[in-house]
Amino acid sequence: MAQTTGSAVAGGLVALVTAPFALLLGAITHFISATVLLTLKHVAAETPLAHTPEPLRRKVREGLRWIYRHPRFEPLAWSSHAWFIGSAMMGAVLPVLVLNDLGLGALGLGLVLTVAGIGSVIGTVIGTVLSVWIGQRWGTGLTMVIARFVQPPVLALVISGFRDATVEEDQLTDDEALA
Repeated sequence: MAQTTGSAVAGGLVALVTAPFALLLGAITHFISATVLLTLKHVAAETPLAHTPEPLRRKVREGLRWIYRHPRFEPLAWSSHAWFIGSAMMGAVLPVLVLNDLGLGALGLGLVLTVAGIGSVIGTVIGTVLSVWIGQRWGTGLTMVIARFVQPPVLALVISGFRDATVEEDQLTDDEALA
């Protein structure tokens, strides 16, 4: 719920009271959250778990070695890295696109992020049903590969829709300037 409505509330708050005050309010809410967490009572376990501690660095190195030397997990790990990098890039570019190119302002950005959150929920539900259905027909591995190949063209369609909207807006302004 917070993922879908939080962006709209934040956008509206920024539009209403400006960004510095919205950030101050966010800091205050984090302080309140920390205070509540500090007041929680912690009940210690009766008997501590007995285990021989291994150095964490060795465990991490062993796990990474296992993943990156596995014939199936290594390609999955590398493609996941690429996906997360692309997702982070889109997350960084989207506000610039919405605010600068489309000129929708803080409230518009909040609404775009809210719609994206709602779309994520709907996409997860539909995607889960589809992935189970496709996974049963073609197997999990092939389903993951298909998903990785389908996503870039779909994102290209979304981006071209934004580009077309900004091009049409630019053409309207140029036509108005000539009139």
